[in-house]
Amino acid sequence: MLLERGCAAGGRRCTLLRSTVQQKTILLADDRARDRAGAALRLRRQGFTVLAAANALEAAYISASREGRLDLVLARAEMAGISGAQLARMFAGRFPDLAVVPIHSGEDIVGKAKDALAAKKPAGSQARVQSRRRRA
Repeated sequence: MLLERGCAAGGRRCTLLRSTVQQKTILLADDRARDRAGAALRLRRQGFTVLAAANALEAAYISASREGRLDLVLARAEMAGISGAQLARMFAGRFPDLAVVPIHSGEDIVGKAKDALAAKKPAGSQARVQSRRRRA
């Protein structure tokens, strides 16, 4: 992994990078094999754990059979069969806190993943804010 090679000295900054990014798991659904492989490689180089699916049904199977947590789903918007938008609707009912972000060829996938993860609020944060308002 690039982060580990670049951080051989074990400095504080390297440890922080490893601990914040490495814990994130991304489900990547893309029916174009070359795009999927390239995106998965770029995300892994940044320290993400990537689960790659060749289509929306495979993505649904991976999410249902996985015991660990998913932090983000990146799905090609125009997949054959079930589209990325349909996949997002499927996930919305089962995983309301899971963001499903549409992707297209030629996009900065790593940047899009980092932006989506940074925008995510901790689960229950909205409920806590509302309950505080009621007490006031």
